[in-house]
Amino acid sequence: MKLYSANSPLSPAILRSRARFLTSCSVSTSQSQEDLSVSPIPEPYLKLDEFGSTVNDPRSALNYFKWAEKQRGFVRGVDALCILLHILTKSRRIQAAHFLLNRHVSGNSSPSASVLIDRLLDTSQKCSSDSRVFNYVVHSFIEAGRIEDAAECFDRLIESGNIPGIRTRNALLTALVKANMMQKARVLFEEMVVRGFDCDCFTLDMIMHACFKEEKPEDAVKYFREMRSNGMEMDATAYNTVIRAVCKKPDSRAACEFWKK
Repeated sequence: MKLYSANSPLSPAILRSRARFLTSCSVSTSQSQEDLSVSPIPEPYLKLDEFGSTVNDPRSALNYFKWAEKQRGFVRGVDALCILLHILTKSRRIQAAHFLLNRHVSGNSSPSASVLIDRLLDTSQKCSSDSRVFNYVVHSFIEAGRIEDAAECFDRLIESGNIPGIRTRNALLTALVKANMMQKARVLFEEMVVRGFDCDCFTLDMIMHACFKEEKPEDAVKYFREMRSNGMEMDATAYNTVIRAVCKKPDSRAACEFWKK
């Protein structure tokens, strides 16, 4: 379905109907009825049943969203953004979804992390969305340098039962360590272990580096032993890191033990 044409004006009725795709937009109450042919007035609640063909047409949905953003009276709403993200992710328009997220997350008027995640969770029930959209949100906050917001998103996703993938978990752990947020990094790692989430050697190496930054190499050894006892297959990097840790104590006996491995 073609949502608009630059050469053919939209009637007020079509604008009202299609504007349901956007949310939380407003205009002055004194605006005349004639102005409706120029500026869409999106209604506060999205009705997806009226946009069935649009949900299956990501290009048209994205084009309409971009067009609507430029119209007089448009106020960016969270639900419209969330619905579009679901549409793009479900149709595997990953680059478009990622670009859209990065633009909104890094903007001055971007929604708070809690609001964005809550609305994404709510609208996902209407869209039969792909769960990868939640991973993209966490990554976007990380890339924007909003690490605490990324951690808040992660916590809300865990509470809702939407578990971010291991790449997202590792990216958040790395960001926390680089930002010297060691306590939060430890909490994240220990929660992953307690909940039985998959961890890999990268996960372990990062938390051991956090221990080095805190000058607690003995904790790095402790984490290594725990993960090995849980059945993790260690790689050369993990062994090199733990050998560095025991040498800082120093503990030549433990170093020889790990060296033989």
